[in-house]
Amino acid sequence: MGSVQRNGGGPQAVENLRFQMNVAEEVALKFRDGRDVEGRYGPQVMFTLTDDRKMYLDPNVADSVRELGLEPGERISIVKRPVRQGRKQVVEWEVRRVDPAGVSGAYDEPETRLERDLRGSIDEAERRKAETQSPGAASAYTAPSLASIVSLHAATMTTMLRASVDALMSVESYAKKQHGIKLHFNEEDVRTVAATLYIQANRDGAR
Repeated sequence: MGSVQRNGGGPQAVENLRFQMNVAEEVALKFRDGRDVEGRYGPQVMFTLTDDRKMYLDPNVADSVRELGLEPGERISIVKRPVRQGRKQVVEWEVRRVDPAGVSGAYDEPETRLERDLRGSIDEAERRKAETQSPGAASAYTAPSLASIVSLHAATMTTMLRASVDALMSVESYAKKQHGIKLHFNEEDVRTVAATLYIQANRDGAR
């Protein structure tokens, strides 16, 4: 991994992605999957990135990438960390999605029931806030437009989604290392956790 490849012996070189310890690399795949190849130290999987660089990963790390179910162009973060196990120091790879589905805006999908529920909880929080500000505010209250809701709460929603991804990835890593259990959380799990955090944050804000 990390070598320079020359195509057909010509002058143009294609640089491979080089991973350094504790340095997160944000990349996006050009294609959905990689290609199995034979590396210097055994089997590897080669992924082509959107900038045409090549990324070579060990099969177990490549499986972590595949489990995310990425579409071409979606960004992911990959970092390798030194971890001490007894007297030995081994390398642990962390692979996570940078833009959780539904946040990056890369795909225009219909609004889901969960997203409608989120908007409803936001509207309810705004109504309660109006009631506490003045006695007559509730009767004069007008529901905010979707545009104003997105403007006011997009940052909070993004934070909750990212926190959800980080928390679930941490649980997966803990279960695998400490108990030998391989958990798999999907997009719906991320949304569910984020929705719970987001709704609670709005309730706390209303109080």
